[in-house]
Amino acid sequence: MRARTCLSALALLRTTAASAQTIRAQPPGRQAPALPRIAAPHGRPALFVDGAPFLVLGAQANNSSNHASVLPQVWQTVEQLGANTLEMPVA
Repeated sequence: MRARTCLSALALLRTTAASAQTIRAQPPGRQAPALPRIAAPHGRPALFVDGAPFLVLGAQANNSSNHASVLPQVWQTVEQLGANTLEMPVA
């Protein structure tokens, strides 16, 4: 359960950062999209992105995968898995 919560939190951070960039890029007078949020409409917390539930399909890279020489293999594996979220150590 804790790993799922961490992945959800990471997904929220990632999508919030992406949304913040989109919001800043909006031309004047245009309504900005809603920021991602965690809500519990049916008693269970869920991550909502663009007003719809976001299913986190996460992958986790091991501790040595943050080196630039390993990243092409990491991205290829994430793509093969069909993941939309990656948890990775930052050094």
